[in-house]
Amino acid sequence: MDKGFPPIENQDCKVLFLGTGPSVKSLEAQEYYAHKMNAFWPIMQQLFHVETNNYEEKKQLLLEHHIALWDTLKCFEREGSLDSSYKVVVPNDLKPFIIGHGSLRAVFFTGKKASVFYKRFVNYYPRGVVFCELPSPSSANTLPFLDKLGIYHQELQKFIEL
Repeated sequence: MDKGFPPIENQDCKVLFLGTGPSVKSLEAQEYYAHKMNAFWPIMQQLFHVETNNYEEKKQLLLEHHIALWDTLKCFEREGSLDSSYKVVVPNDLKPFIIGHGSLRAVFFTGKKASVFYKRFVNYYPRGVVFCELPSPSSANTLPFLDKLGIYHQELQKFIEL
């Protein structure tokens, strides 16, 4: 089984982005959203008007803006990288994570499958935390980049200063 990554987080996080599990390219690179066609990091750079040169700078960008990043799945079996290809899944222990981050105000799912897995395995929606499904930043989602950027901006600005 493939194993996901630990969260990028600190105790000051106001927002948590939840994906499903790392893509094949991300597993190879050992970095979240490592596929060059994935829009997650370009969206973050556009929103915060910052250019990042490496993965450490990308992680720091999130933490400086009180954003955490993790996946709904701890480990999984999947052919390829498509969310429709999961065969066996084991969820991350997200409820204690959410409870342990008292400043958390929003959980954004980076795609429908992350939201589905969360509901199936966690199903914890505490008062005071908004849960919102965003379009997948994957290139498999053919929504144009500017549309994705606009949706992420619209939702994120409610919780983070952009």
